[in-house]
Amino acid sequence: MRISFLPGLVLLVCVSLCSFAVEITPQPAGLVIIDGMLPGGGGEEVRLIRYKDRISNQSEEIAADVVADDGRFGFSVEIEDPQEVYLRVFHSYNPLYIMPGGEYTISFTGPDEDHGFYPMSHDPGMEVECTNCGGNDINTLISDFNVMVGDYLENYVAGNIRANHSHSLSRFIHKTDSLFELSNNEYFSRYRTYYTAYLKHALNTSSDASLIESYIIDRPLLHLNPMYSDFAKNVLGSYIFGSSRSLNQEDMIIAVTHSESFSGLMETLGRDSLFINEHVRELAALVGLQAMLNMDDFDNKKVIDMLKQAARDFRFKEHSLIAENIASRHARLGPGSPAPDFTLFDNEGRALSLDDFRGRYLYLIFWAAWCPVSMSETGPAADLHTLFGDRISFLAVFTDREGENAARFTGQDILPFRAVHFGSNYRFLDDYRVRSVPQYILIGPDGRIVFYPFVSPSGGAGERLRRLTR
Repeated sequence: MRISFLPGLVLLVCVSLCSFAVEITPQPAGLVIIDGMLPGGGGEEVRLIRYKDRISNQSEEIAADVVADDGRFGFSVEIEDPQEVYLRVFHSYNPLYIMPGGEYTISFTGPDEDHGFYPMSHDPGMEVECTNCGGNDINTLISDFNVMVGDYLENYVAGNIRANHSHSLSRFIHKTDSLFELSNNEYFSRYRTYYTAYLKHALNTSSDASLIESYIIDRPLLHLNPMYSDFAKNVLGSYIFGSSRSLNQEDMIIAVTHSESFSGLMETLGRDSLFINEHVRELAALVGLQAMLNMDDFDNKKVIDMLKQAARDFRFKEHSLIAENIASRHARLGPGSPAPDFTLFDNEGRALSLDDFRGRYLYLIFWAAWCPVSMSETGPAADLHTLFGDRISFLAVFTDREGENAARFTGQDILPFRAVHFGSNYRFLDDYRVRSVPQYILIGPDGRIVFYPFVSPSGGAGERLRRLTR
């Protein structure tokens, strides 16, 4: 079956509902075996990626395989708990839920020959079968539940978002409880519980305080469950920076930005009775510090320093690891951090690396020939090169899946600066977190990040470059 997942509240694909009165076949802990087929993908690399935790969303690669000429690939990995992983195929990330001891067959539909330019969002399509789950595995359960969520949102919420949805949501919860009552998969049960809590928060049918009391206090930290993490980040962030009557944002600014005191932050959070419990307070601190990284009132460097203090001083090891992951993820590609090295090749096969640009600023550009917004920036970028080419290097990297689409830019003198194809180097795109185009990054003469992301050529880059190179 084609698997459907609902990132946020968006329905991706439809799966017909069947009987939910299922018993999940017990599976031994340990080895997970994945056998896959990617038609037409011979020579391409497929990678298996997971999150270290779903609060920081710091990812790590756990397996990789090169697709054989007949389209086959495979992995075997050891896990202790059920978890969400992703198959990195071309530009897409395809979600998969795996259980200890599970055996999975993955089938991709292969390249869409009618899709002429392969935008980065193009999903080749993935079907999943668990061959030892009795025909009912966690992927099917989550997919079917997500379809129900999508139908509920479309039929009862989308047309009148501001209405009181308490009754319709209660009916939806009762319906899903009944349909899934015989499922004994604990991971799925928790996924469904926290998706329900997420809906209650998103539709404003319960207060932040009551949701924290019902779903977080005296509950385990499920840092590998995506719906628990989405719910916890949303409701705790909303409460800390909005609905709490005991917390003052100015006090948090003083503790983090001015005093740089981790104990001061914990004392500030402890003024709220919901955070008296130290386990809950540490989780609130994690969520609050992560939110501060995107708030103008807080200094990012000091927030990262605070996360490093938290990693040392938290009582609970799981929280310390998450704090380290948040700090690491946000420090990477932050101002002053080393730019990831790379090796790219021009049309003549000449290698190009980051060291080739040492001693000058590098305006690193990610474009695609299929992208109209990218193509609209080629003229402004050429103008910038005319103004700053003697002081700043420019490099355009075309991310089209097949190089033919970018050949007119990388093989001719259309652009006045270097342009190369990424050469199916998806790790390079991951190193620079390129999930969409266009994207711009400014790297300093010392090979360290100056701005990530940087502004576009037509969006004010000229004035910033002028100030930097005076």
